[in-house]
Amino acid sequence: GPGDGCTMTEAETAGITKVPTYVIGLDEILGGGIPEKNVVLLAGTEGTMKSSLSYYILWANAYQRDVRGLYISFEQRSSSLLAQMAEMGLPLGGKVKGRLLMADLTDVRKETREDLSIPLFVDFTRDIIGMHKVELLVVDSLSALRTLVSETDHPRKGMFSLLEALRDMGVTTILI
Repeated sequence: GPGDGCTMTEAETAGITKVPTYVIGLDEILGGGIPEKNVVLLAGTEGTMKSSLSYYILWANAYQRDVRGLYISFEQRSSSLLAQMAEMGLPLGGKVKGRLLMADLTDVRKETREDLSIPLFVDFTRDIIGMHKVELLVVDSLSALRTLVSETDHPRKGMFSLLEALRDMGVTTILI
């Protein structure tokens, strides 16, 4: 549960601040959690609960440490993901209310009336992070981002620029 997990003391003694996952055993394997203010890739085949694990990390940090998190989905509607997580015992209300934000990019397209692009995604994400003082970010998914990058003349350079922009936002990012 959310109360289980390691403290950050192991990470702090190593000189690297870590964000706990609150997953029993995982924080110990990771030496205290995910390195703070880094972009980490969470990979796995379809159906391996990557989205659920990422959401849980945001939820548990909001619940345990009052950390604000943002989950951005390119493929799944926010309402669908929230219903799925509530069934797993991770509701958006209560102690995490206002600390866990959800955005699906279909809403961004409607609001801006623009085709989604890397600059639009970066600006949108940076604005929300600044406005709500977000510390943890989940981007679901890398494959969706790749389609935006592949539309540029130099996909490798575009992906590098995107990762650099995510790092420059100064938040801990989980990229699914």
